Amino acid sequence: MKTAKLLLFSILFFLLHKFIVFSVALWTYLKYFTGTPDLRYAVIIHAFEKWDSGWYIEIARSGYYSLQSTAFFPLFPITVRNVAYLLHTSNEFAGLVVDNVFLFGSIYYLLRLVTYDFDFRTAFRTVVFLIVFPVSFYLSCMYTESMFLFFTVTSFYAMRKRQFWAAGILGLFASLTRNSGILLLIPWAIEYLRYKEFKLSKFRWDVLSGLLIPLGLGIYMLKLKSRFGDPLSFAHVQAMWSREFHLPWDTLYYGTINAIYSPVSPWAKILHRFEPLTVYLSLLVMTVGQLARRMPLSYWLYGVVALLLPLTQPNMENAWFMSTPRFELVLFPLLILTVLWIRPRVLFYSVMFVSLLCSLYMQMKWTRGFFVS
Repeated sequence: MKTAKLLLFSILFFLLHKFIVFSVALWTYLKYFTGTPDLRYAVIIHAFEKWDSGWYIEIARSGYYSLQSTAFFPLFPITVRNVAYLLHTSNEFAGLVVDNVFLFGSIYYLLRLVTYDFDFRTAFRTVVFLIVFPVSFYLSCMYTESMFLFFTVTSFYAMRKRQFWAAGILGLFASLTRNSGILLLIPWAIEYLRYKEFKLSKFRWDVLSGLLIPLGLGIYMLKLKSRFGDPLSFAHVQAMWSREFHLPWDTLYYGTINAIYSPVSPWAKILHRFEPLTVYLSLLVMTVGQLARRMPLSYWLYGVVALLLPLTQPNMENAWFMSTPRFELVLFPLLILTVLWIRPRVLFYSVMFVSLLCSLYMQMKWTRGFFVS
C-alpha cells in the first residue's frame, strides 16, 4: 500500500484517539472538578500526568536521585529532558510532546507492519483495537507505553524486512525503555535463522546485530553500577514496590483468589477483577486464537513470553495482577491475533464498542485520581 494512504490513515487514527481522550478529560473536569482555575492546563496536561508520571518528571529533572527510582528505565526521561531543553519548556509539557510523537509513529508503523505481513483490513482493525483498548489512554499519558510500542513495532518491521542491523538498534532503544525490550532477541533469532535457512555456513557479520538488543540493558546496568554500586538495582528494588518473584501459574492461582476475596472498596473490587480478566482473555487469545488463526512464530512466541513475564513479578501488597492491562496494551501480537480471530464484522465491532466503553470509564476514573492498572 502506498505510503501516502498509510500516513493519511495514521493521521486520522491519531486525531480520533486525541478526540476521545481530550473529550473524556474535559467532561470529567467539568463534572467532578467544577471551578478548576486553569481548565485548559488541566485538560491538556494535568489529566495525563499522574501516578508514575511524577517519577519520570523527577528523573528528567534530577537524574536517578534514589534507589527506588531505578525501577524506571532511562530512555524516556532522558528524551523528555532533552526535548524540554530544545523547546525551552517544562518537563511536563515535553513529556506529552514525546508521547504524542511516538504514538503517531507507532500507529503508522503498526499499519505498515501488519499490512506487510497480513493485509490492510487486518492492519486497520488492529489499530482500531489499539485506539479503543480498555486502557488506551495510557498512550497519551506521560508513561513509556507509546515509546516502547514504537521501538518494538519498528524493530519487528525491520526484522521482517531483513534489515537486522536496524532491528538491533531499535531493539537497543526498546531495552533502554523497559526491561522487557530484551525479549525482542527472541523474534530476532527466529527471523535471522529463517532468513539464513538454519545453516551456519550462511551466517555473516550481521549475526552480531542481535547483540545490540541486550546492549541497551547493559548500558543501563553500567550506569547503575557507577551510580549505586549495583548493576541489578532495577531488579533488586522491586521489593520496595512490593513485587516478588513467582512462577506465572502461581500468580494466576493465588492472584485470582486474592482478586475474589481481598478487595474491600467498591473501586478495588472492580479494578482487581478487571485486571485478571484481561490476563485470562489474553491467554485465551494467545492459545486458542493461535490454533484457529495461526500467525508467524516470531510474533506468537514474543507475544506469549511478553505476556507471561509480568506474571513473574506480582504486586504482593495491592493486587497480584497490578498493571497487567497496561503491559497488554503494547503487546501488538495480542492485538493482531485478536483481530484475526474475530473476523465477522458485527462481532468485531461489537467487541470494540464494549472495549471503548471500558476505556472511557477507566480514563474517567484515572482523571479523577483513582489508580487504574
